[in-house]
Amino acid sequence: MIGRAREVAALTDLLAGGARLVTLWGPGGAGKTHLLRHFAATRAAAGEGCFCDASEARTEADLGRCVAAALRLERGGGAADGDALCDALAARPRTLLLLDNVEQIAGPARAAVALWLARAPRLRMVTTSREPLGLQGEARLEIGPLPEADAVQLFVESARAIRPLDLESEAARRVVRRVVARLDRLPLAIALCAGRLEVLEPAELLDRLGRPLDLLRAPAHAAGPRHGTLSATVRWSWDLLGPVEQQALAVCAVFRGGFATRAAEDLLAACGLDGAGLAVLESLRLRSLIQPLAPAGAGARLRLYEAVREFAAARLDERGLRKAAGVEVRAIIAEASWISANASAATFLAAQGIAVRAIPHCHVKAIIADGARAYLGSENLSWTSLSKNREVGLIVTEPAAIAVMAATFEADWAVGAAF
Repeated sequence: MIGRAREVAALTDLLAGGARLVTLWGPGGAGKTHLLRHFAATRAAAGEGCFCDASEARTEADLGRCVAAALRLERGGGAADGDALCDALAARPRTLLLLDNVEQIAGPARAAVALWLARAPRLRMVTTSREPLGLQGEARLEIGPLPEADAVQLFVESARAIRPLDLESEAARRVVRRVVARLDRLPLAIALCAGRLEVLEPAELLDRLGRPLDLLRAPAHAAGPRHGTLSATVRWSWDLLGPVEQQALAVCAVFRGGFATRAAEDLLAACGLDGAGLAVLESLRLRSLIQPLAPAGAGARLRLYEAVREFAAARLDERGLRKAAGVEVRAIIAEASWISANASAATFLAAQGIAVRAIPHCHVKAIIADGARAYLGSENLSWTSLSKNREVGLIVTEPAAIAVMAATFEADWAVGAAF
């Protein structure tokens, strides 16, 4: 297994520290199953650890049958079946159950796991899911993108099965780093992308990654029901959402880069989700569809995984919301009334006679970066191109304000582009 040494060590430490339930959660394609199988193999040498694939379970009864089969327990039929499993678990010596893929039955799994842990005090469990179970005492271990070095190594190793890559030059290595970055450094996406090296060079792959869902497909003979394509993986997550969450995710797809939490709240409110914005953003975060970004001086920031954004954007078009969403993003840029004033910046701007609603120029700049990329559909923007664009030029018209922002925009744009 390439990478994930930190996660394996953290999981080992949690169990050694007495955790009875650990959930490995993260986006589809992050390698949760691979990690759990690797962990199961390491624990098998110590005579513990039973792996159970729950991906086909759809009810609590299905889940019970999967667990019973994995543990090789004898079970009778009828209404006493659930109690019989609890009794069998309770009668076993110290047991480590590794339960994989429970997101499609999160509710039933939550009830079953809580019952089993309560009735079987020697039972410990590790589960994988795209969202935490939310049980008391649950330890959560997020499985997110790989570190850059591990992502590059995975791409190179995956490519080696097809043909060796020439990475002698810095330019070639830079292309591979950009490829894995565009893939959000997710193992499934990297492996599927490397499969295209049969007919494309890395630089050609990079050029085609504007629409990753079209590019990233496994060969027909290797395709599985959920992970045969990146699109299938994202659709699996989409289908697990409720209508409100689906609408919110589609609306957030207008942001092509990172976005401020409050900007998304205002946009969701404008699209009919007033009052539910923060709660639904939290839900999408816990379902591994939104990831947090390190603060860049303008408060909390979030982003959609690129494959999720592409899929959700298509649903936005299907629902006829794109025009409304684009208009509201532009309104957020123009008004920005939700930004709390920074006294020093406000004083400076007021001294110049600038009526910019006392908004700190760094915040205006961040809003322009978010909104312009969303509204104009471009990820390669500069202050010059923004200030000359007629739509964005309406945001700030005072020459002194433009000068203030232009002076800081280019230096900070690299941060925005990284989002």
